[in-house]
Amino acid sequence: MAIAAVLLWLLLRPTPAPTVVAVQVQAPAGTLHCGQTADLVGVVTTDGQAGPVTYRWLRGDGQDSGELVRTAHSGERRLRVHLRWTVRGPGRFHGTARLRIAHQRAPLEAKAGFTYVCP
Repeated sequence: MAIAAVLLWLLLRPTPAPTVVAVQVQAPAGTLHCGQTADLVGVVTTDGQAGPVTYRWLRGDGQDSGELVRTAHSGERRLRVHLRWTVRGPGRFHGTARLRIAHQRAPLEAKAGFTYVCP
């Protein structure tokens, strides 16, 4: 019985999260035009430990992705996460998005923006 309990604990114990040491967001270069999609790329640098990295995207228009999880593999120090944002219709728009890393000693975040123009 004790062996079964230990095996169950090993299988169900929470996986520790890697430590995130830096975060940055790369936005599309140049101006986006009618109906194009902005691909904002978050680059999360970790200590190389395996485990879940919890993050969220916060858009300047008030949209929140909610909590998302990307699992890092052992030795993987740079994780890429994407936010694809499609703007439609005529006008000029400056979109900004923040990538916030949660569940760290001090939450980290980075921000980037893009410009959309459609005559």
